[in-house]
Amino acid sequence: MEKARPLAERLRPGASPSDSYPLSSQTRAPTTFIYATYDEFFDPAWSRWVAHEYIGVDPIEVETGHFAMVEAPDAVADILLAHAR
Repeated sequence: MEKARPLAERLRPGASPSDSYPLSSQTRAPTTFIYATYDEFFDPAWSRWVAHEYIGVDPIEVETGHFAMVEAPDAVADILLAHAR
């Protein structure tokens, strides 16, 4: 998490869209959902719920904070490569 701390300090609140979600249905593209065990921004329980209820996939947990691609790039790459095959 030490690698991600400087990045997290630079984050600013974002704004949610004022209208409806832009997709009217689930994409047909193969989808993998990776979430972080120690995410400082998204509750892991919420992430698991979104993966199951909205995307229809089993989520994959990575033991990092919010910036998994910075904190554990090899783990994220391995997951994506495995699911791309």
